[in-house]
Amino acid sequence: AWLAAGGLPAGCRTRLVVSSHDFAKTLPPEELRARFEEMRGLAGPEGVVKLAQMPKTGCEAGRMLTLLAGEGGGTVALAMGETGVFTRVLAPAFPRTRFTFGCLRGRASAPGQLTVLEMVETLGLGSASPGMPVFGMLQPGAFGCRVAGAVTAGLAAAGRGGGCAPIPV
Repeated sequence: AWLAAGGLPAGCRTRLVVSSHDFAKTLPPEELRARFEEMRGLAGPEGVVKLAQMPKTGCEAGRMLTLLAGEGGGTVALAMGETGVFTRVLAPAFPRTRFTFGCLRGRASAPGQLTVLEMVETLGLGSASPGMPVFGMLQPGAFGCRVAGAVTAGLAAAGRGGGCAPIPV
């Protein structure tokens, strides 16, 4: 009934988060975009769309970041698991991103979720913003949070700013 009436009433202070998780796969690009558009229609212009999917490859994980390009309502789009960790680090560099997720140590609610400490102190999330330089570090195998953190710290020490995100190959 609320959707047929035009969604949440004008002036409503409540913002709606419309969330979808797929712990088994990442949708093909056309289906992912269609899901995003459907969710955006439900969330409305002031709401937030949160899409999380499980990639099998780094390319599938990167597909989630395409939803963050451009202007518009708030969006959280990330890939779960070890393969998708870089999407959690890169997301704040996109204009649509309003927030990302970190957990308390030992309290992850999804595969690949970083702790708040890893995100803020090690990977420099506190200085992340749209237009921030981000350097990808291609690497085989496991996520190298410590190495990426060292690169981010080196950039800060050199006065260059920016961040480093490990990208699996």
